[in-house]
Amino acid sequence: MDRGRCGVEAGKRLMERLDNLAIPDRAEEIRCFFVGRNEAPRLPEFLEYHRRLGVDRFFFVDNGSIDESVEIALAEAKRNKRSLIVADILEEMEKVREGAERAG
Repeated sequence: MDRGRCGVEAGKRLMERLDNLAIPDRAEEIRCFFVGRNEAPRLPEFLEYHRRLGVDRFFFVDNGSIDESVEIALAEAKRNKRSLIVADILEEMEKVREGAERAG
């Protein structure tokens, strides 16, 4: 399977993996799966809190954020080497993001 595309389609939605980190097969690993949209103000505290609770790896499905949520999550993945970032991309999402950046 192409690591860049998860191949999950629902209508016009396509899940696209944004990191390139390996996912080890470790039964003892504690994983946190979460969905978010425009969570940039809360994301660092969320990750830190759950890491203190013992979470080893995060799986983040971004639901069309137009803030810095994806960038924060990718920076965390790069720094921690234990996060997996998946973004939920809509066909129209790039237009929305570009419009928000122009309106900035």
